[in-house]
Amino acid sequence: MAHLDNNMILSMITIDKNSPEPLHLQLSKKLKKIIVKHRLEEGYALPSERQLSEEFELNRNTVHRAYETLKNKGFLTSRAGSRGVFISEEAKDLYQPSFPCIGILLTHTLSDFIFKGSQMGLNYLSGVVDRANELNYSTMIVNLPPLATTKKKVLEWRDNLVSRLTGIVYFGDRGIKDDFAFESLVTYKNLPQVFVSAHSQHDNVSTVNADVRTGAMAAAEILRENGHRRVGMILPNLGFKREWGFINASLERQSIIKKCFEKCGIEVDPAWIAEKCNDLQSMTGQLDRILNLHNAPTAFWCQNDFSALCSLDYFKLRQIRIPDDISLFGFDDIEEVAQSDPPLTSIRSNNYLIGRSATELVVDLFENGSVGERRKKLVSTSLSHRQSINRVKNELVEI
Repeated sequence: MAHLDNNMILSMITIDKNSPEPLHLQLSKKLKKIIVKHRLEEGYALPSERQLSEEFELNRNTVHRAYETLKNKGFLTSRAGSRGVFISEEAKDLYQPSFPCIGILLTHTLSDFIFKGSQMGLNYLSGVVDRANELNYSTMIVNLPPLATTKKKVLEWRDNLVSRLTGIVYFGDRGIKDDFAFESLVTYKNLPQVFVSAHSQHDNVSTVNADVRTGAMAAAEILRENGHRRVGMILPNLGFKREWGFINASLERQSIIKKCFEKCGIEVDPAWIAEKCNDLQSMTGQLDRILNLHNAPTAFWCQNDFSALCSLDYFKLRQIRIPDDISLFGFDDIEEVAQSDPPLTSIRSNNYLIGRSATELVVDLFENGSVGERRKKLVSTSLSHRQSINRVKNELVEI
């Protein structure tokens, strides 16, 4: 949202006294465009009739007629005991574009997102688009201007964009701290904005994330039933945790899982955690060390299913049988883990439902929310229990 003052409003108005269109209609149209474009809040005080009259050398009756036109259309109201003119309570209902549309911000081209991205990304996108269609909303892909674009051009782009949208769903940022285009858009408080599977430091940005706890507690119960009390972790290199922009929610996954396991009496010792495991080579030395410990874990949780599949190759290479010798499970429940040998257990994040929920949140914020309102929504995860978790060998199983 642009934070306007009356001087800014006056600077946006132009009147053509040579035009055949009546002056009061010109003025009312200009004011309406400003009100709708910037989605001015209820109670916002517009410039007085005297200010407009003096600024544009108009008759006070002309200005009065312009304001009366907007009052009759529901945009403006008067208040008892005040000479001012204010945005009405009903004005918000008139801000809806003729053809409501939700923007979907991608950090890459659509072709890269589809062909180079993962099935998870397509599930998010499908959920957003499908739910928008059901609610009679259109969707449009939004790409940020090039980084070299001037600030003036960026603001023109943003103001033009937000006037056509009812909200934006974000699938990421460009990973650059001083990205003026991203910041100018994400801080526009009058437009509902939702991050998918991420967090933001901005107090006007809502989020829809997977509730890791529900799936983690289900996994912990299965582990307990099978006698597991020591669980290691295999973590890929997800990059550093930045405190700006689009903060990936998966960065907090490890700590949530650990707390859930410990709540169920399952230990996760730091010595049992293999980090920066992006391929077989990077995890081999660490897993060799962990498995040679006298109190080695009896199961491993992997940060995501790609790490789980890679670690499965490691265990096969070491002739360690899954699940007879050690249990293994991941997170995301991608198609490949159900087809692996053995099929891997995984905590399932319903990315399609997350996408649908993001659309529903955008629409609800636009229709019923207050300006700059921030909401947080969690979508439950579940456990896809397959053959990769078994009872602990040669250990007492507590029932």
